Amino acid sequence: LLAAALALGFAAPPTGAVYGASDSADAAATTADTGGGGAPAREEVIYANLTTAGAPEKVYAVTLLHPDGVRLYDYGTFENVMNLTDTTTVRQTEDGVVVQSDAKDFYYQADLPGKQLPWHIDISYTLDGKPADPAGLAGKSGALEVRIHTAPVISDNVFSKNDMLQITVTLDAIRCADIASETAQIASSGTDRVLSFVTLPDKDQTHAFTAEVRDFEMDGIQIAAVPFAMKLEENQEEDMEELDDGTADLLEASVDIKDGLKEVSDKLKEADFEGKKDSFSFDDGSSMFDSFDLSGLKQLPKSLNKIADGIDQVAAGLLQLQDGVSLAYGAADGAIGLLPDGSGADAMKQDIEACITSAAQQAGAAAAMQTAAAGGDAAAQAAAAEAAGAALAGQLAAALQPLNDAYAAAVTARLTWDGVGGVPGAKAGVSAATTAPATMAEGLGMTAEGLRLMASELQTSLKDFDMDDLKRQAQEKTAKAKADLTKEFDQLEKDMKKLRDGLAELSDGYREFHDGLLEYTDGITELTDALKEKDFVPTSFISEKNGGTAAVQFVMKTAEIRVPDEPEAAAAEDPAAPTGLAGLIARIKALFGR
Repeated sequence: LLAAALALGFAAPPTGAVYGASDSADAAATTADTGGGGAPAREEVIYANLTTAGAPEKVYAVTLLHPDGVRLYDYGTFENVMNLTDTTTVRQTEDGVVVQSDAKDFYYQADLPGKQLPWHIDISYTLDGKPADPAGLAGKSGALEVRIHTAPVISDNVFSKNDMLQITVTLDAIRCADIASETAQIASSGTDRVLSFVTLPDKDQTHAFTAEVRDFEMDGIQIAAVPFAMKLEENQEEDMEELDDGTADLLEASVDIKDGLKEVSDKLKEADFEGKKDSFSFDDGSSMFDSFDLSGLKQLPKSLNKIADGIDQVAAGLLQLQDGVSLAYGAADGAIGLLPDGSGADAMKQDIEACITSAAQQAGAAAAMQTAAAGGDAAAQAAAAEAAGAALAGQLAAALQPLNDAYAAAVTARLTWDGVGGVPGAKAGVSAATTAPATMAEGLGMTAEGLRLMASELQTSLKDFDMDDLKRQAQEKTAKAKADLTKEFDQLEKDMKKLRDGLAELSDGYREFHDGLLEYTDGITELTDALKEKDFVPTSFISEKNGGTAAVQFVMKTAEIRVPDEPEAAAAEDPAAPTGLAGLIARIKALFGR
């Protein structure tokens, strides 16, 4: 078991590393013996025994050095130092250990008193919906839920920022049924079910699983931390750059849409046609016909010309509105044109699936090595590799889901605007609304022209007229003009309502699109950071004074939940059995069947 653990924890060491130096005589001698460098790099595997709730009980390290006859000094505050390689003495000093051995690969183990792990780990249990003490769960039955929460101790810790956590839970399928989890990949290993969870670097995350348990017992939960880095192929790096560029274009389009909608809204506020229809009073002219005073009748042409002037002002306002609406429509149409139309969805999907597959393969390899360290056979290693790979793939797929949703929302917004399958979209309706003000202005101009013509005719007819006939004709023409104007305003109000409704619908769609876009950009940033190869330089967890550290890994495991064994009854003493030396000789003979 020790050999397997050491094989998992330490890869073939690179050359050229230099260990830590000290002001002590031991360290000075070590530096001189190594010639100032050239020794292979040191490596560390940090082990932690955790309570069933995740609290650390004991933290110790197995360190690999390469003395090869050279006297080496390794820094750290240690207790219970143990040589795991040969019979040479590992001498402990105030701030480290001195190693003198001919072995090329030298392993030693030491406790790390008071050393804090880079992660907070909190494991909680409920049985039948009520909080449960894990110490009292052994042998119980019911609906079990276990929640595993991990979070970095500090945000800038080098290990929590760069290490991926692989959490493995092994359940006895005979004791546990209906096992379910939203974030785990579940694999079978004999009569066991292996749940694999993955937490990406620098993440505060909670994983959970549920099961119906009977006479419950459980092995300890194992948590391994290994550096996470993935080297992208050249074409994949280009794809990531295209994703970043596309994100920038979408953000610019979002701003353009926002500005366009604001400009249209401002123009509509400036127009403010509410109540304009009722502001045109025809009483100035028509009421004069109730009197037979010719002086009042002579004022009618002037009143009609004033009304025509007012109508011209409204027509001018409509033309000004059309200019503003057309400008805003053009800006909105250009911005929405930058949104994706869905034609590149398959290619992007294939590239992202390739990235996820590569990451899953690396996670599977690490899980297989971890299982080998725990003594698992080839079948268990394969199951763990499959589960870990699938877990990471599920995790990355979940991280990419906001990107897929945002991309779909962008395509929907584009198609809603342009139209699909020959069916006009919102663009056609809004475009039609941009021409309505000019049409209405033309109609109003014709109305104003008619009023002026009527005023001119009245002006020339005042010398010779029939008052009753004139009154009737004037009232008819005035009523017709008012009806025509009312009709134009009614149509304008309908068109403005359509325009407002269209803009409101577009604004609602934009808000959804903008929210999705924010999630999309966050997802792109997170994915890019996770997939890019990091220039991660390992440092010693044991002591920052130790230089030349090639690798640091963590293996943490909680206490198991078991029903205590019943103590066996003491064997009854045979009063006739011999005692003393004779009794000892008799027991030895019985042991060898003589």
